[in-house]
Amino acid sequence: MSGPRPTGNPTERSSRRSLRDWRLARTSKRKYDSLTLSVALVALGVGVVASEIVARAVGSTTAALATITLWGLLLAAIVFALSRSVPRGLYAFRLTDILWGVGVAVLLRFSAGELGAANSSTFPVWRGWTGDPWAIFRSDVFLAASLAPIVEELFFRGVILIAVFQIFRPNFGTISASLTALILSTAGFVLAHGIFSPLSLTDGMQLAAVGALFSLIVLLTGRIWGAVLGHVMYNLSFLALMLIGSIFA
Repeated sequence: MSGPRPTGNPTERSSRRSLRDWRLARTSKRKYDSLTLSVALVALGVGVVASEIVARAVGSTTAALATITLWGLLLAAIVFALSRSVPRGLYAFRLTDILWGVGVAVLLRFSAGELGAANSSTFPVWRGWTGDPWAIFRSDVFLAASLAPIVEELFFRGVILIAVFQIFRPNFGTISASLTALILSTAGFVLAHGIFSPLSLTDGMQLAAVGALFSLIVLLTGRIWGAVLGHVMYNLSFLALMLIGSIFA
């Protein structure tokens, strides 16, 4: 006996699928538009300037305050975007998202090691290491391994990437829209990480790879959680290397 046949004709099935996937939705009701993108870009620009001002005012001892200033403005843009529309399917979760996240994080960490000549370098260490891992967790790990991945992925992949894609897709097609969205979201991601100190060529290349691959995850799966998990794992792996280097230095 054959299994149950799909109901409806192919056109009806495609239409139903488009209602569950922000990459395919044909109506403008739940699309991010130029206003959404403009607000996000203004928030990023103001956040970069404001965080630089804060960094210069408070000095390096409280550099986290400058980062939080930037994140606050990015969060405001995220809230604005979500108040207008929730992209269909973006926040759904599948077990395959874990495989995407872990796999890409491992790939990125190995590539970072190759770019940075890790085989001939010493382990990175924490500045001001006191021998207390819990103090490091309170000051750095919580921010870098939880808040940063969530805020940055929701902004750069959950707002910028989708807004650019949905603006360009109707006139330029899926491939051109995907490539444009990937490039612009990655460029913003690199810019946001280079505001406090100049990036070396190696650091810039690695950040671009991080932004591009996490963007690719979202474009291929239509979901955000693989990118968030990959970002968490990528940051945690570097913090683990710093902890090892600090303990055995």
